[in-house]
Amino acid sequence: ELSVMTYISYYRDWELNKAKRLEREKLEFTPVPELCKAYGPGLQSGETNISTEFTIEAINANRRRVPRGGHKFEVMIRPPATSKFSDSSSSSSSSSIPFKLIDNNDGTYQVTYTPRDIGDHLISVKLFEKHISNSPWRVPVYKGGVDASQCCAYGPGLEKGEIGNPGLFTIEARNRLGNLLEHGGDKFDVKAITSYGNDIGCRIKDNGDGKYSCDYFPIDKGNHNISILYDGKNIQNSP
Repeated sequence: ELSVMTYISYYRDWELNKAKRLEREKLEFTPVPELCKAYGPGLQSGETNISTEFTIEAINANRRRVPRGGHKFEVMIRPPATSKFSDSSSSSSSSSIPFKLIDNNDGTYQVTYTPRDIGDHLISVKLFEKHISNSPWRVPVYKGGVDASQCCAYGPGLEKGEIGNPGLFTIEARNRLGNLLEHGGDKFDVKAITSYGNDIGCRIKDNGDGKYSCDYFPIDKGNHNISILYDGKNIQNSP
């Protein structure tokens, strides 16, 4: 009888405390915008044409991470006002470059984006139409550098040649991830050496899109040595 009375008292207390339990659960699973945070390299700086990322963390009123996903964070990544990738038909408050948001279902969210233009990017993260902690961020984006080991060259002028006819080939400037750069202005050092050791020179045309058109004119028979360097380092398969 005492055991039955004890169990019944637990049921009574469970029912009486139901409202408190629901309130605790609501607090545990409800993020507070002002307490939520974001962090990662994508909020510090970036390089053009190189993907970067940052993490959003949902924090509740108890200053703990919310243990589940499903929250509608609003992310906006605005390029510089002069960016050719911004949508001139939309206002600066609504234009945003593409990004990917992944819900990890544990209270964290991964945001990945690829900046296309040099300059400060404005990144904001909102929840319930309110900025989270430290939002918005002003993130500087720098010109993505050339990685000689990832650059390549191709064309008939690198396969064979004829005296008096130009040897044509193309150089592609690529970054450390192997992505083709979308701008010009990089200085490649190209030499064409004949079998007699003479440097016959090579013309380089910057196409402004990460590609460089090259040509040289063979004047001697025999193997010619074509070397392509960037910052003193040979590109792929050079010489």
